[in-house]
Amino acid sequence: MRVRGIVHEAVEELTVGILLRDRLGNDVFGTNTFHHYSSSQHPAVGDAFQVDFAFPDLALGLGSYSITVALHKRDAHVADSYDWWDRALVFAVTPAERASSFVGVCNLPVSVAWK
Repeated sequence: MRVRGIVHEAVEELTVGILLRDRLGNDVFGTNTFHHYSSSQHPAVGDAFQVDFAFPDLALGLGSYSITVALHKRDAHVADSYDWWDRALVFAVTPAERASSFVGVCNLPVSVAWK
């Protein structure tokens, strides 16, 4: 997941956060650059930035999801929130051929064995 932007005002710290929600608005997963020790300190006005969040396996259940993006200071958007874009992207997960079946929002690794 890639977030791009431009700094329009001087800020002490820039944290980029993402939040994945299901179709009912329930939080499925969220994180930000502060929690990964990589927030930008004193970015210059006019600087363009790009933050990439890589998921080795985004094993979501069938259904509709949305992504929210937040720009803020420190660990949470409640302190010095600069921008918030709810439903920045909406997408659907559809059935794959030969995929194991499950119920819920994520496909957890599981093995099944009869004894």
